[in-house]
Amino acid sequence: MKLSKEDVQKIALLARIGIKEEELSKYGDEMSSILEYVNKLQEEDTAGISSNFYITDLENSWREDELKGCTEAERELILGNMPEKEGDLLKIVGVFKK
Repeated sequence: MKLSKEDVQKIALLARIGIKEEELSKYGDEMSSILEYVNKLQEEDTAGISSNFYITDLENSWREDELKGCTEAERELILGNMPEKEGDLLKIVGVFKK
């Protein structure tokens, strides 16, 4: 799957990375080769393989999520380090703005 220059520009915009005009074909070739490799992987038959198959006997050591508060001093320190805030909330740039 060969990506066009327009496709590369759109991906760069979505990823918020700046790509110069002369770099478009280079990145297009690299991303195209990655997509070709993914297509090759999708051709493999994985019907008989369990989704939780591991080569080693190691097991996940996930912990349960739990809410952990902070002291008032830690809270003030965190709020004081925010570059822009609105009340107690961090103010950020919109994700989908150009």
